[in-house]
Amino acid sequence: MQQLRQAESADEKQSIYQFRYRVFSQHLGRDDLDGLDHERRVLSEALDNISTHFYFGEFGRPVAAVTLSPIDDAHLSADLSQFLAINRLRKAVDIQRMRLVNWLLVDPDYSGSSLVPMLLSSCYELLLGSDVDLLLTFCRPGLVAFYERFGLEQYSYATQLKGIGLRCPLMLMMKDASRLRAVRSPLLRIMLRSGCEDRSDDTRLRLEPIVDLFQASQILVNDELWIETGHKFVERPVPKLFDEIGEDSIRHVMKLASVISCESGELITREGETSDDMYLIVSGSFEAGKQGARQFRPLGPGDLFGEIEHLSRVPRSETVRSTTLGHIAALKSERLFQWMEKDPEPGVRMALNLAKLLAGRIA
Repeated sequence: MQQLRQAESADEKQSIYQFRYRVFSQHLGRDDLDGLDHERRVLSEALDNISTHFYFGEFGRPVAAVTLSPIDDAHLSADLSQFLAINRLRKAVDIQRMRLVNWLLVDPDYSGSSLVPMLLSSCYELLLGSDVDLLLTFCRPGLVAFYERFGLEQYSYATQLKGIGLRCPLMLMMKDASRLRAVRSPLLRIMLRSGCEDRSDDTRLRLEPIVDLFQASQILVNDELWIETGHKFVERPVPKLFDEIGEDSIRHVMKLASVISCESGELITREGETSDDMYLIVSGSFEAGKQGARQFRPLGPGDLFGEIEHLSRVPRSETVRSTTLGHIAALKSERLFQWMEKDPEPGVRMALNLAKLLAGRIA
């Protein structure tokens, strides 16, 4: 299974489109994606015809797959182009020197395995010898911290991607040894082994207005939440998740989270989708309820949503949207559980708080 295969035949490519269909349509219950063909049970898009497809698994039976796509104006949808901010990026990097890591999927039976890191590392190694300067992709908010460990950087706000959901755009400067070394990325060994020289300075300088301005705004958001308002998070109304937990531990947990800025009316989660991100409302107003319901329950600072899915990994039972400007912190269950194991005293307290919240929801 650990042999990386390139899908070369039409049958192999068809098996990847069928694999996408199984994950998105059958497992995640998504019926709103462009390119779904229920009769043929495949999920494909225009970029597939000019892309390279890789997978792990037996021949023609993928258990994990990824698609490497050129950034091509003729094939890239307007929604995806706007989401990735291609027009802004191309002012800094030639569009021919960008690639998109797309449709990175793992069979649900293999979730939590090392297949995603293996696919990312394989894509990186394959492109090192090329003239590609910038690798783009996107992920769920709760996975940003995971990708940052590889050296990727979020460069724009989380946005609803049509048919996919709330996603964060990410970039990786291909030959940036300083960045890879700073985050202790496993990709650094691949770069050093290949003999490639660090040629990221010019690229980073050109991208600075995009990346640094976004990251500075995120720092300001965090400073505002912790310092500028004079209200430390532990003192905010009803922070039930953090009841009886010290501020140092709260800060540590918040560093594991991805802080998301939300516009009014933005859809955060969708009823029926499958993910284990848990969201903590830091500021603003939100509402949750069943799709089509006349009334939605209000949510505010200190409230959680997604805790049931976080603990049980069942499909989401509610749709949640913002009703004002606000900020939420997305927490990935795997990272939170790792912290609980490493720091058991506050970890046990947080587990008890989660249990109380869950009991309250059931009641």
